Amino acid sequence: MLTSNASDPVYADEPRRFHTMKPRHVGRDFDGIDQPVGSPTCGTQRWAASKRKQNGERIMKSKAARLVMVLALATAVAAPLFGQSHSNQRRNNGINYHNGQVMLGTSHVYFVFYGSFVGGTSEEALVNFIVGLVGSSYTNINTTYSDATGTRVTNTLMYGRLAYDSYSQGTNLSDEDVQAIVSDNITNGQFPLDPAGIYIVIASDDVNADGLCTDRCEFHDSFFYPAGVTVRYAFVGDPIRCPSKCASQFFDRCGNMILLPPNGDFSIDARISWIAHVINGAITNPNGDGWFDSRGRENSDKCVNKFGPLYRTSTGWANVTLNGRDYLIQQNWVNADGGYCALAYP
Repeated sequence: MLTSNASDPVYADEPRRFHTMKPRHVGRDFDGIDQPVGSPTCGTQRWAASKRKQNGERIMKSKAARLVMVLALATAVAAPLFGQSHSNQRRNNGINYHNGQVMLGTSHVYFVFYGSFVGGTSEEALVNFIVGLVGSSYTNINTTYSDATGTRVTNTLMYGRLAYDSYSQGTNLSDEDVQAIVSDNITNGQFPLDPAGIYIVIASDDVNADGLCTDRCEFHDSFFYPAGVTVRYAFVGDPIRCPSKCASQFFDRCGNMILLPPNGDFSIDARISWIAHVINGAITNPNGDGWFDSRGRENSDKCVNKFGPLYRTSTGWANVTLNGRDYLIQQNWVNADGGYCALAYP
C-alpha cells in the first residue's frame, strides 16, 4: 500500500529551512533542483535569481493559459464543422505510443551490487523498497499504458534475487560493460535468463559510467542474450558522486543540504528514487520503441524532480509510505485525463 501523510506537508519555497523548521508557505508541490554545480546562482544572488525566474515563469504560464483558452475555443467552434464532438475525440495525454513492446504480466527485479558492496543496509533497503512496490498504487500508474493490442500493463511487480560483482569490468564502465556484468551473472547461474526480468546494476561510489553525473544518473536499455532472449537491464550510479545532480531532493544546486533523507542515508534514499525511475521506464519502453513523448522523454523522465507534498519522518522527509517504510521518490506520468505527474493512480 502507498499512503501519504498530509498532516505535516511541506513544499519548496525556502528549501534551506526544510531540515530545521516547517516552511511558512504551504500548498505548493516540492520540485528538486536540476542545475549543475557551479551555477552562477550559487553566489549571494542565487535567491534573487530564483525569484526572477519564478516571476518569469508566472508570466509565461499566464500567456500559455490564455493561448490554451483561445485554442480550446477555436477547437470547440470548429469541431461541429467536421462532424466531430468533444466526446469522441481522443485525448492527448502528453506521451505517445510508437508501436513497440511494453512489459506485460509480472516483471521481476534483479539486483547486481557492483563494486565494494559486502552486504548490509544498502542491499536490505533496496530489496525492501521493491517488496513495498508490489501491488502499490504507485506502480499502478503503469497500468495506464498498453501495447498495440490494447492490453494494459499489470500491477504485478516482484523481487527476484541479488548478486555481487567485485569490479569484474573495472571502475569506468561503458554501456557494453554494464551489459557484460548482467550477461556474465546470467551465464554463471547467479540469475535465471528471465524474459520478464529487469536486471539493475547498482554501483558503489567509486564506480563511474559513461555520462554519469554529466548527462545522466541512470539509464536502462536492452540487449540480445546468446540464447536469443531480449534482456532488459538498467544501471544506477551512486548519487553521492554528484548530489546536486543526482540527489536533488536533498541537495541544492550549490551542494548544500536542503532536506534530511527519510531513512538516514542520502545515497540509499536518492538511489531508491532512481530505481523507481528506471523500473517505470523499462516497463513502458523496454526496447526504445514503446511509450515516450515528442522530446524522447519516457514516463518517468517527464516527472524528474517532481515529488509532490512531503511529510516529516523521525529522521527526515518523505512523500510515500510503502510496506510500512517511508521514501522520497519522484512522481510518475499518468497516461490518462490529459496526463500529469502523480504518486498514485487512480
